[in-house]
Amino acid sequence: MSKIAQENGIWVPDDLRDLLTVHVPGDADESTVNGMITINGAANEWLTGKMDGETYFDLLAQHGIDPVLFVGEVYEHIQWLIR
Repeated sequence: MSKIAQENGIWVPDDLRDLLTVHVPGDADESTVNGMITINGAANEWLTGKMDGETYFDLLAQHGIDPVLFVGEVYEHIQWLIR
């Protein structure tokens, strides 16, 4: 956690991947669970520079997630935290 976050009592994940992690219900079918695993792995690859943004956004869209909305919410959250 950053010093600014600690001093102001703001929760910030230790790992930015936590902000891009998706979850599915416990009773989700195998296909949905596999999609979650794929999306979470892709978030890791994108944040570590192993996957380009276009590929990451395409993968999100293929799984029914609006990439601009999804990543935009994370971006807005980060911007709010650093204000």
